[in-house]
Amino acid sequence: MKNLLDLLQLGAYTVIGVLILAVYMGIHDLITSHNDRELMKDGKVAPALNRGGAYFGLFLAMTGSLVMSKASFEDNLRMFVADGVIAVVVFLLAHFLIDLVVLRRVNNQDEVGRGNLAVAILEALTYIGLGLLIGAAFSGDGDQSFWAGVGNAAAFSGIGLATLMVIYMVYDAAWKAVYKFWIDKAIAADNRAAALDAGSLLLSMSIVLWFAIAGDHEDSFGQDFQSFADAGIKGVVILTVVRVLALLILAIGVGRSSRGTHHRNMAKSLVLAGVSLGAASVTGLAIFFA
Repeated sequence: MKNLLDLLQLGAYTVIGVLILAVYMGIHDLITSHNDRELMKDGKVAPALNRGGAYFGLFLAMTGSLVMSKASFEDNLRMFVADGVIAVVVFLLAHFLIDLVVLRRVNNQDEVGRGNLAVAILEALTYIGLGLLIGAAFSGDGDQSFWAGVGNAAAFSGIGLATLMVIYMVYDAAWKAVYKFWIDKAIAADNRAAALDAGSLLLSMSIVLWFAIAGDHEDSFGQDFQSFADAGIKGVVILTVVRVLALLILAIGVGRSSRGTHHRNMAKSLVLAGVSLGAASVTGLAIFFA
């Protein structure tokens, strides 16, 4: 009997998660400039990748409310629904903010509709990273009331989204200063290596920040934010140093690209992505258990 009850409870989370995802899918269809489903029927990979990243990220966000929670099934289910609604709202806001901040010199949706796989790669990885950050905001227990917990989760979800946007802007400006061209233009030209580099950066930073946000929120919002900022800054600095060292090692072993053509080498970007994700995991765990 207990096994059947456990199965029903697990099924409840899955059903509710799918329903929340269906709501997000319906709204996303309304706010995009093209019908992704029609494009996918024709075998268009870019819209499918873009949507797949968003859906996976949304599920990651929703499951965060169950991480490290010791509450009863009823309380967990109620928080799961509330957090799912918050996640949908933040992801819808992200749809517009990503267009404004990430690839701001590009009409993202038009490029995805035309089959620009580089834009789809960057957006998909950004959505997955955002899902991690929102999930971290939803995780853990605390002494707060239900509504205080919802407010705290919403606040940190917004902070996570804003943090990703700031990181991208700094990365974009640094790229322009060093290589004398905008990374946006390379990705708009369907440079998939450049997209993977930018996307792996955002996803790696999200992994580090997940460990900085995740856990119980028992202090005041100010104290929680200070803890997040302290741990997050340390993690971002360490990860930045690791990426720079990896680039220098790759330059020695593989050779430098000429100015203006950097990151047309997909192999370099794949290696850098692997190093970044691995370093992010180690750094994040060190922060979490410090």
